[in-house]
Amino acid sequence: LIYIVFLLLIFLMLAGTLAPTNPLVATPPASGIEAEPVKPLADIVMSGDGRFAYLGAIMGRDELIARVRSDAQGERERKLTLLADRAGEAVRLIALLDDLRAAGVGEISLIMERAK
Repeated sequence: LIYIVFLLLIFLMLAGTLAPTNPLVATPPASGIEAEPVKPLADIVMSGDGRFAYLGAIMGRDELIARVRSDAQGERERKLTLLADRAGEAVRLIALLDDLRAAGVGEISLIMERAK
C-alpha cells in the first residue's frame, strides 16, 4: 500500500511541474462581461514593460511578428490567444493586433479576468 501512495505522490509531483506556464508575468485587464472563467495558456504574452513571449519563448516584437508569419504559412485561419498586461499601453496593444492580422492571424482571443 505504501508503494501505491509513493507512486501517486511522484505522479502528482511530476504532473504539477510539467504543466506549462507563461514566461512573462502579466495581469489581464478586467472585463464587465459575465463569462465562464477559464485560465488558458496564452500563445502570446505582452508584458507591461513591452516585452513579448510567443509559445513560451521571450523575444522582441519584430521576431514575434516574423515567427507568427512563418507559423501561419499554410494555415487559412490561424487562431491565437493573447494575454496583455493591464499596465501596458493600449496604443501598443492595438499596433500589435494590427501587425498580427497583417501576419496572417485570422482570430485573436484576448484573455481577460472577470471584474469584481
